Amino acid sequence: MSMNGKGEVVSGVVLMLKGASGREVVDAVKAKLPAVQKALPPGVELVPFYDRTELVKKCIGTVTHALRDGAIFILIVLILLLGDLRSAIIVSLVLPLSALAAFIMMRGIGLSANLMSWADWPSALE
Repeated sequence: MSMNGKGEVVSGVVLMLKGASGREVVDAVKAKLPAVQKALPPGVELVPFYDRTELVKKCIGTVTHALRDGAIFILIVLILLLGDLRSAIIVSLVLPLSALAAFIMMRGIGLSANLMSWADWPSALE
C-alpha cells in the first residue's frame, strides 16, 4: 500500500478477540512494539499510524458529559412539573437503574457493552 502518496509501505492490523478488552489489547501491543522494532532489518522503521486510544477516551468523555447534563436537565424538568424534589428524584432514578439492570443482564449472557456486540445480540441468546 502507499502512505500519504510518498511511497510504498507494509501495513499490519491488530485484531482483537471477541470479549477481549480493547484497552488491554492496545496496551499489550504498545508494550511489544520496541521488541518488534529491534527484530526488523536495518532501515526498516515501525510507525503506528492509527491508535484508537484517544478516540475511545473522547467518546467516553462525551457520553459521560451527555449523561450528566441529561440527568440534570431531567431532574430540573421533573421538579418543575411535579413540584416535589423527592418525587422528581425517585422518577429520575428509574433511567440509570434500568440501564444498570440491562448491563447486568448483558454481562450474564456474555455480551459486552459495545455497538458490535449489540448488533449480534440475538445469537448470544442461543
